[in-house]
Amino acid sequence: MVQKKLNINPAYLQLAQQGMWGVCNLPYGTAAGSFMNAPYRAAGKTGTAQIYMHGHKEYNSVFIGYAPYKNPQIAVAVMIPGAGYGAQTAVPLARQLMDDYFKEHHEFFPKSQWQSLQIPTTWKQSPAYTVPEHSH
Repeated sequence: MVQKKLNINPAYLQLAQQGMWGVCNLPYGTAAGSFMNAPYRAAGKTGTAQIYMHGHKEYNSVFIGYAPYKNPQIAVAVMIPGAGYGAQTAVPLARQLMDDYFKEHHEFFPKSQWQSLQIPTTWKQSPAYTVPEHSH
């Protein structure tokens, strides 16, 4: 569902999209190493946010992207504080998120790799559920 139309010159938008495609697909693209063997074409932008915390320089690993390039179904934004350059940590995580999305929606991957959308019955006993719930 389209929630809002952006008033962007189509030529500028196309230029940005082509650049983002290159980041993930051209040999010198900063995210190409993680996306080179993907069964879909992604587009994205890596980043490294440099900040100072407690007097020390920190590098936050950043990546935004979407896939598939021609008909986007998923968009991700990953920022991992203190994890280095965008291509080092955020990009591989974004690739895994995209892969899992397409495996759950039974696209691009062989049937042997498809995943279920069913929530495991043990979910509420897992640390991913219990730790955040008890950290108030």
